[in-house]
Amino acid sequence: MCAKGKVEGASFVVKGDRVVGLPRPSTLDSRPATLDYLPPMHVVLFFWDRLPVAEYGGTQRIVVYLARGLAEAGHRVSLIAGHGSSVPEADLVPVDLRTARSPDFDVRPLIPAGADILLSFVPVRRPPDLPWIRRLAGNWSPGSVGPPNTLYLSADHARRHGGV
Repeated sequence: MCAKGKVEGASFVVKGDRVVGLPRPSTLDSRPATLDYLPPMHVVLFFWDRLPVAEYGGTQRIVVYLARGLAEAGHRVSLIAGHGSSVPEADLVPVDLRTARSPDFDVRPLIPAGADILLSFVPVRRPPDLPWIRRLAGNWSPGSVGPPNTLYLSADHARRHGGV
């Protein structure tokens, strides 16, 4: 099997059971990356709310569950989220909620040094200098198109929002 892929800022190829061309994670051990083993990474999650939520909050819960699961899998997790957030499995980088929601907000200065990838659950207005993905959970207005590295909920969701 040989397949190619691309994440914003990083290309990779799968050859047999080997993954070739991935960015070298900052916490990399000496084992080579394969389909069965990817070295631990420093993953940064970004959401502009206080976490966890006490009541309703589907996306908020997903961010917390993902932080916990990634940490349990051995990855280092940093969480850029509202002041007062408490997710013990992640290193919190607090952000003022009003500032984070402003149209000129730049998340880049908050990304910890040595991070391998950013997964944002909200718009990224200025792309960082590391691989990043935007997860879209809701629905945009008809005709809206997300960046090429948007992660949609389904093929139909992608089709309705200009994704591939």
